Amino acid sequence: MTNIETSRLSLTLNHPAWFVYRISDEVFACVRGEGWFQGERLDGIPLAKHLYSCFANNEQLHKIIKKVLFGSFSFILGDFNRIIASVDYARTIPLFYSLENDKLIISDKADDVLSHISKIQPDIDSWFEFPHSGFVTGPDTLIKGLQQLQAGEALTFLDGKISLKRYFHYLSNVTTQTEARAEDYFHCLDSAYVNAFVRLLQSIGSRTIVIPLSGGLDSRLIAVMLNRLGKSDVICFAYGAKNTADVNTSRRVAKILGYRWIHVPYTFRKWRSWANSELYHQYLNTAHNFSSTPHIDDWLAIGLLQNEKIIPDDSVFVPGHTGDFISGGHIPHWFQGKETVPWSKFSESIVGKHYRLWPPLLERWGYQSYARIVSRIKSRLTFPEEMCIEDKLTASRHESFDWQERQAKYIINSVQVFEFWGYSWRLPFWDIEIIEAWRNIPIDLKIGKFLYEKWLHRISNLFPLPETLTKKVTNNFSHSMMYQRIIKPYRNYLSDKIGPIAKPHIDYFASPLRYYSQFSYPVVSWKNGYIQNIVSLLSVVMILSLY
Repeated sequence: MTNIETSRLSLTLNHPAWFVYRISDEVFACVRGEGWFQGERLDGIPLAKHLYSCFANNEQLHKIIKKVLFGSFSFILGDFNRIIASVDYARTIPLFYSLENDKLIISDKADDVLSHISKIQPDIDSWFEFPHSGFVTGPDTLIKGLQQLQAGEALTFLDGKISLKRYFHYLSNVTTQTEARAEDYFHCLDSAYVNAFVRLLQSIGSRTIVIPLSGGLDSRLIAVMLNRLGKSDVICFAYGAKNTADVNTSRRVAKILGYRWIHVPYTFRKWRSWANSELYHQYLNTAHNFSSTPHIDDWLAIGLLQNEKIIPDDSVFVPGHTGDFISGGHIPHWFQGKETVPWSKFSESIVGKHYRLWPPLLERWGYQSYARIVSRIKSRLTFPEEMCIEDKLTASRHESFDWQERQAKYIINSVQVFEFWGYSWRLPFWDIEIIEAWRNIPIDLKIGKFLYEKWLHRISNLFPLPETLTKKVTNNFSHSMMYQRIIKPYRNYLSDKIGPIAKPHIDYFASPLRYYSQFSYPVVSWKNGYIQNIVSLLSVVMILSLY
């Protein structure tokens, strides 16, 4: 742990990957992450020294970042006049802060900042929003006065005042429709991904890479790129019930690429046992940072892998977050052929995508509650003035809201699982070179991941998978036959006839991840299906635990 206390700053950094270069009590540089300068990799003290040198020479912040930092990073720089703190393009390493009696309080854990706040009060708007979205939007948290740096944002503390500036927005650089073909962008994409993965391998060195390999495209791309660049020390794993489509696809992809593959089975008994453990409650209490619902899907799997000593202690996890997003998978199809849409259509889509954890409650509370959420969405669209015309809402702005809120605060926050178990991680799809490559591609080619899937098919015959890879194994009665012949038809019937009301009841028993079993059946089936999914439950559990 690192602590720096001065008359104007209280800084606490908990993670051991932080490095501190200190010249005096008031002059310092703290950095976590890595950079590249003139073709050479920098991390630790050399990176901290380099950043401080740029800072001392009054270089502009966005130029420092663009010149040196490509992937995940956070830093805090201080001298006798000012303090600057920044997080990366996707807030992969969050920072939290507050201002108390003209003193800046800053930490990588929200609890540390909270302990300095003299009067702790709930932020009512955030508490209303959180159960619907699973995260708190904007710079706020569930506690008044406890703030968080947003993706692509930097804080400057000067003369007792805080100022915030975005050095990066996830907005498309292509402002008009084009007649470009998908093939025109293959080389650009290929170059960006290869360069990013070369940096990834330089960063990891000889350590073992562990891939949470699902049946989806993104984690498969991680495995394909590592194989393409000759990385052999790779372990792939899947988790959940046996012989699901995801598990079988994962196993066969790993086999084709020659990588070791492990299945971590989930059962009701395992989940109930681990969910009642002190470790699980410790994770839930530390991973939220008063702003995000903790991610639990692979928490149990990684704990079991560690307990059974299946993976090396210095393994580096490389998940596929969030290849489908940056490639256009979250852009609504109705944007196809349209440059702009009206605010009503735009806000309806945002609510439907990001505020759906408790839809029956939102409907029951009526228009006033819906309008309250829409108003909050509008307040979070912090873009350059020329982009804030209400009837000129673009697909790029739709993506940007997703990037700033859901991706940064929920999806990417899932790396807290790896950190809890003491492992390092990397997110190669948030390398700035890959980000910039996708920002320069026309929206129409991104919608429905059109270009992404064409490029994937071009680089490997594992995209799309041959039928033999997706074929399910049906010789296991305990899951496959029962699921295919009894549970699945019954679930489909109820889904058609009863709709969302039946979903939690069936998911309790049929979900391949078995994580509903940490709760009693009456809780999951509560209130005629108000609960949408496991995140609905966890968001409310978190709210109640803080109440």
